[in-house]
Amino acid sequence: MDPARNDKSHRRQKQGKNSKRKLQFGNVFTTKDALQVAAVLHGGELDPATGKSSLRAAFSILKEGKPVAKGADQVFETASAVASVGPVPLFGYAPGRYLVRLDATDGRTRKSETREIAFEVRE
Repeated sequence: MDPARNDKSHRRQKQGKNSKRKLQFGNVFTTKDALQVAAVLHGGELDPATGKSSLRAAFSILKEGKPVAKGADQVFETASAVASVGPVPLFGYAPGRYLVRLDATDGRTRKSETREIAFEVRE
């Protein structure tokens, strides 16, 4: 994106006339925004009998270490998958710093990994 052309008409042209999506760079949002998160899972071990994997992913949002939202578990039978959540409306979220946490587990090997990324909500 050319910073010199960061006017509303250029954004409308890039997004299309009827688009309601707004491109957001960085991890700072307002209570009028909605959050979408995606993660690529890979390396799931295949069951030799079925040829399927058993990857599980769950997203949660935390503030000061306490959960404020939790998505449903997502289960995948492939060795690689894209887990996602959203849009999550931030209306009602108090201003401050939050964490999005992804807990991923390979059901076959019982290996688990957790990843977190911070974001901020401003009024």
